[in-house]
Formats: sequence, C-alpha cells, structure tokens
Amino acid sequence: MKHMVPTSAQSVPIDGQTKLRRYVFLALSSFSAFDLTAAIEALKDANRLHGRNVYAWRILSVDGSGVTSSSGLRIDVDGGLEQLNRDDTLVVLNGDDFIANATTRVLTWLGVQSRRVGRLGAISSGVYTVLKARAIRPAQVAVHWTYRSGLQEAFSDIQIDRSVFNVSGTTFTCSGGLGTVDVMLHLIREDHGLDLATSVSDSLICSTPRTMAHEQTFSQMTRVGDRNWIVASAIELMQDKIEYPIPPSEIARKIGVSTRQLERLFSRHMNSTPKTYYMRLRMEQARNLLLQTNMQVIEVSVATGFNTPSHFSKIYRKHFGNSPHRERGFSATGLAPISVAKAA
Repeated sequence: MKHMVPTSAQSVPIDGQTKLRRYVFLALSSFSAFDLTAAIEALKDANRLHGRNVYAWRILSVDGSGVTSSSGLRIDVDGGLEQLNRDDTLVVLNGDDFIANATTRVLTWLGVQSRRVGRLGAISSGVYTVLKARAIRPAQVAVHWTYRSGLQEAFSDIQIDRSVFNVSGTTFTCSGGLGTVDVMLHLIREDHGLDLATSVSDSLICSTPRTMAHEQTFSQMTRVGDRNWIVASAIELMQDKIEYPIPPSEIARKIGVSTRQLERLFSRHMNSTPKTYYMRLRMEQARNLLLQTNMQVIEVSVATGFNTPSHFSKIYRKHFGNSPHRERGFSATGLAPISVAKAA
C-alpha cells in the first residue's frame, strides 16, 4: 500500500494561528491495516474539508523497512525509530504478537519519545506497548475487548474499561476497529471544533460518532438484550465476576428474579443453563490469558475462579480438547513458552 504525505510536513503556521499537526504512526509487525488507514482517512478528509493542510502524517517501523499487517498487506514506511518533535502526535499500532513486538529497543525508544512529543496515543494492542514502556500511566485506558483480560492482569493498578476510547490530557487509548474513527473525530474536534469534525464524520458516513461514554458492544449481548433484559443483565454480572464467580442463585437475587425463572430464560434464549454459560465465559477468559500473557497456568486458574490448577486443567481440556500447557505452547518439559500465539 502506498500512502501520500503532505509536502509541508513541518510544524509551521498555516493562517497565522493554526499550526500543522503531524501524526507519526509506529506500525509494529502484524498491526491492523484498518486502524492505520481509518486514522489517515480521517486526517486526509480534515485537510480537504478545512480547505488547507492542517494535518500531516508519517509512518515508521522499527527498522525503517516495510511492515506487514495482520491481513498480510505490506506497506511502505517513511523511516525507522527517529527523534520526534514537540508538535508531533505519536500513535502506536501493535498486532497479534504484541508481547513479542514489545522489544527493549521499542520500549526504550517509546520512553524517550513520550517525553518529547506533544500527544501520545495507542490503538488496540498498542496500548500494551505504551503501558509496558511506561510512556503513559493514566488512571484508566480503553483497549479492544479481546485484550482486556491480559492487560488487566499485567497492569493491575490501571483500570481497563470497556469504553470505545479514552482521552486523558495529552494521551489517548482506543479499542481499534471503528473505534479508531471515533477517537480521530474526537481529536479533530479538539483541534478544530465541532463543525470540521462533523463534516469529516459526514464524509466518512459516520452519522453518529461515539464518545468516551460509549462502551464496546458484543453482538451476542446486543441480540440478547433486544430479546430479554434479564438474560443480558445476568451475562453482564457474570463478565464482571470472572475471578470471583457467584452462584446462579445469587445472580438471580441481584437481578430480582427467581433462580428457576433465570434458568428458564437462559434455556429459551441461550440454549444453555446459567451455570454452563458462566463456565464458558470463564474458559474463554482463561484462553485469552494463556494466549495473550506470560502468566503461569496456576495464575490463570486463580484469575478465572478455580481453587486448584488440576481442576482448572480438567475443565479446560473438556472445553477445548487441549491442556492449558499445550494451548500456551509449552514444551513437554514445561519450560518457557515457545512463542506467543494469536489471540483468540
């Protein structure tokens, strides 16, 4: 993929008051091409609709060579890990191999540049990278829901919320996907006002941009919520109580229904019992932690509400047909993981 960068890439006055703001995207191996192009398209439309270039952008890789996205799309870049400027906005895009991509070289560079740039952001698993580098330490961050469990375990002092994006001062984090468009519209509004942001939104056929108050939604939850609010409320409680699971009777009590009614509703709408569905959520959480973090199996078992690793391993094998150790990619001797697998 070829990309065009405005020729006036320096931070210079445009109309005596407005400065050209440059976005610098660090694209790490297996990054999301959608997230990168969504951000650039928003900036490109802002330039066109403003009537002059108010944004420029530059794409970097670790070594200055082209980089391949998670979809196999390879893009050209403008440079390697270079020094940035005070007027730059640095955005980190990581990929499926986000732990392996967080090398000492990358983390050191991020630590230095975070003190130089005017604004720093991260999209999807790029949030892990900037947190690992201690480039940002906000009270809470937004990240794609598939990475939420791993990040919460790795950074227990930070709230990993379910919002589409989070902007705090000069830092921002984002879930990725269509959330990338939402955060870019928010930033354009901060820079140039509501009118330009609305025009860009219309150009992108994004009629109702989401705000930081909007949470990431799940198709299953949406469908269930449309059919029965009791089941949707029960699932939300289960998701919040993965580490310390509560019995279906307690879930029913909190919602204000009988255990029998909750069981009937789950049977009708989910073709499952509340207990079975709850266990499935815990197993999915466990699998995400195994594939996204370097947590020991015993730590994963505790984080998903199991008292003993042996019980956890038995249930895990029943659900996925594989032991937690083999899922992680451990060798037969139980040594360190061979590689970090793709997130489930």
